[in-house]
Amino acid sequence: EFARLEGTRNCVSKLVLGTPCLPRGAATAAARRLQGAFAFVGLTERWTLSVCLFHALIDGQRPKDAEFMNRHATPSSAPGVNASVALAGNSIDRALYALAAAAFRRRLAEHAVSVARLGPRCQRALQAEMGPATLVV
Repeated sequence: EFARLEGTRNCVSKLVLGTPCLPRGAATAAARRLQGAFAFVGLTERWTLSVCLFHALIDGQRPKDAEFMNRHATPSSAPGVNASVALAGNSIDRALYALAAAAFRRRLAEHAVSVARLGPRCQRALQAEMGPATLVV
């Protein structure tokens, strides 16, 4: 229901651009900003890998266990969220998400060895995502 409200439509793009309304050319501007102004892009559905990739790119330090914890867990009684429903009618956010996901996968592939060196948890997540042949540490 919330995702279908008019004010929430293309909300992520509005946040990236820092504007309450999307101007003409918003998709291009949001894509340009995502590609040029973000040192790191992670995906919540790939949380463990996002934490590992962040550390591989930013400081090279092994993540602390607390960084992998879900501090705001959704109650088990809550209905599941379907990404296609959440992005329905949000063409700009859908395009921005696809760009972010591609950037995440590209950086993960480029820095797989660095990610794998961050410990067993990062190694397991990387293997699950990219297959065991990726790890040549």
